[in-house]
Order: sequence, then C-alpha cells, then structure tokens
Amino acid sequence: MKRGKKSVQEKLLENIKKQQNKRRQIQTSGNRDKEPNLLNVSKALDQYYFLEKLKTYCSYLSYRLIVHKSLLGYQASDFRIVQQIIRSIRKEPVWHPAIDIYSRICGLFEIPGKRNAATDSTTVFHEIENLLGEHRSVFSAGELIELHSHLTNYCIYQMNHGNDSFLLNNILHNQKIIDLEAQRDKNFIMNVGAFKNMVVLLLKHENSNGKELKAKESRQGRVSATEFINKYKNNLPTVDRKKYTCYCHALVEFQRGKFNDALMWLKELKRVRKMFINYDVKVLQLQIYLELEIHDPDTLDLWEISIAMELENFRSMLNKDKNKNKKLAYQRGYFAEFHKLYSQFYSFFNKYGWKNSDAQYGQKHERLRNVMLMCKHPYRKWFLDKLAEI
Repeated sequence: MKRGKKSVQEKLLENIKKQQNKRRQIQTSGNRDKEPNLLNVSKALDQYYFLEKLKTYCSYLSYRLIVHKSLLGYQASDFRIVQQIIRSIRKEPVWHPAIDIYSRICGLFEIPGKRNAATDSTTVFHEIENLLGEHRSVFSAGELIELHSHLTNYCIYQMNHGNDSFLLNNILHNQKIIDLEAQRDKNFIMNVGAFKNMVVLLLKHENSNGKELKAKESRQGRVSATEFINKYKNNLPTVDRKKYTCYCHALVEFQRGKFNDALMWLKELKRVRKMFINYDVKVLQLQIYLELEIHDPDTLDLWEISIAMELENFRSMLNKDKNKNKKLAYQRGYFAEFHKLYSQFYSFFNKYGWKNSDAQYGQKHERLRNVMLMCKHPYRKWFLDKLAEI
C-alpha cells in the first residue's frame, strides 16, 4: 500500500513543533524585547486539540445514529468542552478547513431532534458536501474515507426514517469510499457489510422512478447492482466471497421477481453459519418461499419445502443465539419482528388465501395491516404489498 499524503493531524503537529521551535530560537537569542511567539504556539495547539476533540465527538454522534443507545453507555454531555469548542469555532470562522467541516458535521448530526429538521438537514448536508469538494486536496485518503463514512451513516439514518431523498447521496459517498480504497491499494479487501449494503442501495435505486436520480446517475457513471457484484466480488475476503456473492445475486433476482433464480443462488450456499449473513439468508429465503407460495406453489412442492418448518427453524435460531451472541443484540429486534410479521401474515394467508368472503376477513385484514404499518423496518413495504395481493 502506498504511504500517501500526510494527514491533517500530522500537518498540525508539525506546525506545533514549528511554532515551538521558533519560540525556543527567540528565547535562545536572549532578546527580551521580541515577542516569544506564544500566541502562535497557542493557536497551533488549539487547531490540533480542537480537531481531535471534534473528530472523536463526531465519531460518537455518527455511531449514535446507527446503533441502539443502550449499547453506548455514555451520552453527548460526557464529552467535555466540546460545546465550548464548537461555540468558539462559530464565533471565529478562521480555522483550518478540517475543523470547519467536522464542526458542521457535528451540527448536522444534532439536527434530527430540532424543528424544521428535514429542511435544515438537507441544506447543511449539501454545504458540507460542497466544502469537502472544495478542500478535498487538504485531506489524506484515510481522512476522506472517514468523512465520507460519516456522511453515509447520516444518509442511512435519514433513509431509515423514511427520507429516501438521501438515497443517491448514500450511493455516491459509498462509491467514493470504495474508489479511495482502490486508489490506496488496487487489491484492497472490501468490508462484506459495505459490499452487501451497496448492492441493496443500488437495487433500491434501480426500482426508483425519479428522473432526477437517473440524470445524476448517468452523469456519475453509476453501475447496476449486478455490475457492482461482478466488479468487486474479487475484493471480498476469500473466506466470505462465495457466501456474499451468492446472497447478493439472489437478492438481485428476488428484487426483479425471478424467484426461482433467486432460490437457485441460495441453494449454492447450502449451509451457512456466520452471524448476520446467516440471518440475512434466512430472511431472504422466507421471502422467496412466500412469493413462490403465492405465485408458484408447485415449486415448493418440488423442492419439498415447508414454510411452517422454515419459520420454526428461524425461531429456534433466534432463541439459540439470543444469549450466545452479544453481536446480535442490537439487531435482534429487526429479525424478531420480521419473524413475528411473517408468522402473522402466513397464518392469515393460510386461512384466507384468495377466499375473502369470510365475514371477518375485512376486519382481520385491516388489523394486520395496522400491525404492519407500525413496523419501522425496511421490510414493512414488502409485507404491505403481499397483504394487498390477497
């Protein structure tokens, strides 16, 4: 891997040493009438310290957006002096560009709880993007990766709260991270979660009919989900390559309504036993099985697949891993609610199917729909679509 340019941190440390050396030279000269460079030393120290405090605080706020607060064990007020630093930066705008950008990202992450959050967040987000583009040359590749990662976390947060206007921003910043990794090392190893998430985003984008998105996509030369898989699969860790490649291909075929093809990709995996990919595979399997049950039940008979048995296996997995795997703790609710909604829908489907003449059908249909509407996870739309079909 190439060494690359110095980080902002290294440059600011060098400036501290430079100003301190200048002070020593003045002291050594014995000239008491010459100001001993104290203010410049203090400013150099401020620049370094302020940036490090902001970077740490920004990482906390970024992390807080994507994990349950119970996992943190501390809160914003535990980061001492940060608010005073931010106020100082806003009063005196002449700071290193990195300090300006990090202070704005901290402000962005604090917007969601305020009034007019949607309008303010979009404005501030684009201001940060513009500043990052203007001062890109200031940062090392590693620093740019960190900054783009913070912005993708914010996009994820917005999308999880129903704001899909951040979809393309999410794709573009993820792609910039990948490009930066490739610039540092063409044989870089891609994080499997990042690989899967990018495929999901690209699929969501492909299903969007927004003209603005498509125009921007054309200008940026974005690839399709399948092209992305084929382009970057060899950058996955060898041990995970087949699992994630097959899973993502299955996901693509599922989203395109080719359920038999999706099932064939998952059959390639046979037995997978690794946290998260294991659960993702199980969720996708159950979705495929239900689509086939609705549209092509003969295939399930051919493969001798029992949805009831697969649901029970999924429940057993969740119960077994509940206490064994602490890594599952912050996502268990996601998978547990999927199991709950799926079980309720499957029970409803088995009772009514296409026969909706029962006097209680309408009432039970509406009750189940209301339960689905309360769900905050991305699979809510899929469940609602299936319910609308029967």
